[in-house]
Amino acid sequence: MSLTISLTYYNQGKDAFLKHLEMWKSYEQKLKDKINFIIVDDCSKEPLDQILKDIDYSDLNISIYRVEVDLYCNISGAMNLSAKECKTDWIIFADMDTLFDQNFSKKLLNLIEEDKGKKVYKFNRIVPEDHSNHRHHKIHPKVCLIRLKDFWDVGGYEEDLVGHYGMTDPSFFHRSNKQLQTVFCKKMFIIHHQSGEADIIRDPSHNIKIYHDKIKTGKWSTDHVRFPWKKVI
Repeated sequence: MSLTISLTYYNQGKDAFLKHLEMWKSYEQKLKDKINFIIVDDCSKEPLDQILKDIDYSDLNISIYRVEVDLYCNISGAMNLSAKECKTDWIIFADMDTLFDQNFSKKLLNLIEEDKGKKVYKFNRIVPEDHSNHRHHKIHPKVCLIRLKDFWDVGGYEEDLVGHYGMTDPSFFHRSNKQLQTVFCKKMFIIHHQSGEADIIRDPSHNIKIYHDKIKTGKWSTDHVRFPWKKVI
C-alpha cells in the first residue's frame, strides 16, 4: 500500500462520519487494497468505535485511534498522531467536511507514481448542492498530499496552537514553503459537505499572536502528540 488517508473526527456525529465510510466502501477493491485509512477520534462524546460496532468495514484497511483527553481544538495533535502511526510513504490529511470519491483517490495514486520529489499537493473543492458557496472552486487551505518524510522534515503540525482555534494550516505551510514546492491541483476536486463541520468557536485571535511570534523567533515546537491515546481498532 502506498497511501494513507488520515481523517480526524470530533463530535460531528454518526451520519457525517458514515458519508466518508460509505464513499470509501464504494471504491473498487483493487483501489481499496492500495490505501490505508487512519481515523483519529479526538475524544468525542460518543466514541467512534462504538458508532462502528455494528457496521461492516472489513473490506477497508482501517485503523482507529482515540485521544483520551478532550483538548479544545486539538487539530494539530490529532493530525500528528495520524502521521506518527502512518505506515505508508505518503499521507493525505482530510477534514470531516471533505469527501474523496473514487476518481479523486485514483488521481492521488497517479500523483504519487509521477512525483519527482520535494512537492506538497493541494486540491480544489466543489460544493455540489450550492455552487454559490464561497468554497466552490476554491483550493482547500489544509487538505494536502505529502510524503511522510517531508511532513516530519517540515516539523509536523504546531501543537503550541492546541487549546485555541486557528492558524494550524498557515503555520505548517509557512514552514513547508521554505522546503517544498506547493502544487495546486485545480482540476482535482474534493467534495465539500456541510454536515462535517465541527461545532467550535472560530476565533483565531489568540493563535494569530502565537503564529506571528513563532515566525519572528523561528522557535517552532518539536514536542509532538502531548496527550494519552490508544488504538481502538
